Amino acid sequence: LEPSALLGGVAAAEEFTPGYRSAGLLHDDGLMSRKICDELGLTKSGLSWRDQPRARWLAGDNGGISLANSDDDATAQEISRHNSEDAAHWAQWRRFVNKTGPALRKLLEQPPPDVLNSKTLRTAMQVAKAAVSVRALGREDMFELLRAMPMASRDFVEDHFQTPLLKAGLVGPGLLGTWGGPWSPGSATPWMLAESINGAGVVGGPAALVVALAAACEQAGVSIGVGQQIASIDFVAGRAAGVTLASGETFTAAAVLSALDPRTTFLELLHPRDLPLRIERQTNTFRSRGIVASLLLAVEGPLDWGAPADCTSVQVGGSLAALERAFDPVKYGEDSTAPWLDIRIPSVEDGQSAPAGGHVLSILATGFMSPSQGVGPLSGRVVEMPAGERADAAYDSILGVLGQHMPEIHSSIVGYKLRLPDQLATEFQLAGGHLWHGEHALDQLLSFRPTATCSGGETPIEGLYLASGGIHPGGGVRCVNGVLAARACLAR
Repeated sequence: LEPSALLGGVAAAEEFTPGYRSAGLLHDDGLMSRKICDELGLTKSGLSWRDQPRARWLAGDNGGISLANSDDDATAQEISRHNSEDAAHWAQWRRFVNKTGPALRKLLEQPPPDVLNSKTLRTAMQVAKAAVSVRALGREDMFELLRAMPMASRDFVEDHFQTPLLKAGLVGPGLLGTWGGPWSPGSATPWMLAESINGAGVVGGPAALVVALAAACEQAGVSIGVGQQIASIDFVAGRAAGVTLASGETFTAAAVLSALDPRTTFLELLHPRDLPLRIERQTNTFRSRGIVASLLLAVEGPLDWGAPADCTSVQVGGSLAALERAFDPVKYGEDSTAPWLDIRIPSVEDGQSAPAGGHVLSILATGFMSPSQGVGPLSGRVVEMPAGERADAAYDSILGVLGQHMPEIHSSIVGYKLRLPDQLATEFQLAGGHLWHGEHALDQLLSFRPTATCSGGETPIEGLYLASGGIHPGGGVRCVNGVLAARACLAR
């Protein structure tokens, strides 16, 4: 049952301007598990993988830096235009990332250790396997990885590089799911987890995954309903036994798997009498303060910002200080006037996304208040501005940053769709307007996401399972979360 009118929610393709289609608001597909997609047979349903990761363009005042796919030598040569020492260190950095990647991916693709049942054999085996994987990195890399986890990402990246644009371009994507900036303690952890397992992704982006999953479901006999607003999860004899829609229609089931975020699932769809007090208390402390806005741009003509013609991923920030300044206003209940931009251009690889000669820019802009600043301990203040004026100001801020690198962008735009965290929360049932179903932070990852009793998909409520980005291994387009929930359900 899909509450949205589009199957796939924030990962669905959307024609936002006639002839222009996005590849999903949640546009990063680099975290997808190829292993799980192969196990599900999604290639038979039309899913195809890229040969190599997307090239990243780091837009700067002096033309920018291109991080070329998997060609480390070409990237080092590009970096040498800015700093020869950083170019020499690039190979060492990539060796570290490539070595830690398999160990971290293995950790993130299996159920997290059950920390509340530490004496069980299953938990002991999980901890032992994780420890062996990390220890196998070797003493030097193991200590470097463990040293990085509690650090601010700014401190860690400055141990390796000097070029401001390179440091910002590396750190920025890892901050998207957090409530913080590069100076925030612990921000190195979500960055390292994302950087080390980032892969090639699929042709067509997240929307292509949605299509392939739908085809596989249909072949397996699954019935899918869109536009089905869920009113409540129903209970019989103390266990989840189905759902009731807003229309009044009911469905009974042996089990209920919720891909909505944990706060929405527990606090909005369950009656208080059916929710254990400890789960309510733990869920209320799970932070989901979204600070990212989505802007889809329909553009006529070429994209002139110095990036290679085949580049489909662009980061616009400039420096670590700029990333921190994008977050600073949010702490005080305000929107940023200079947000940090993570951009995908699906039209470069998909000729169906835009008319000939046109392009689609999917922009995730960091620096905008959540609906209530809300959801979590630092609640209270909100942006004091009419919704229309706030949207206009946000659009101007994003275009102001983009226009520094693409001076002709204003005259090239033929349509757009802007969603602030408020609209994301309402349209897609996202608590706090958080695209990742909960913040990525040291105390909200692994066995503690969203709580120590629900991290692997199981819940203390019989018949109810969590399958969203709000559980281990975290938000984004991964496929792992749903598989962990399904396995937990089948095991029972």
